Amino acid sequence: LRRILYTECYNHVVTLHMKDHETYHLRTSHSQMEELLTPCGFIVSPNKGVLVNFYEVIGATDDSFTLSDGSSVPISRRKRKEVMAAYTLFRFQKLRSEVQP
Repeated sequence: LRRILYTECYNHVVTLHMKDHETYHLRTSHSQMEELLTPCGFIVSPNKGVLVNFYEVIGATDDSFTLSDGSSVPISRRKRKEVMAAYTLFRFQKLRSEVQP
């Protein structure tokens, strides 16, 4: 799961964009992928049809995430507050784990 940069869904085909520049296409719905991936805690849906891996986010603005491969994933206005709160919590927990022995 950590190799996933982000996913996008179109016509019930989910495309997984991976760190090694590979892509995988799965015939499934976005909601099914969301059910499978979001319980891990570091994959979140910033807009309809997209999931993003917080470990691969290198920058964030009010309306998008920049990922480690240089791609940009938009954040919907409707989900902005919820997604940014989740990202802030993720970053804080990651920093805490790096500090604790």
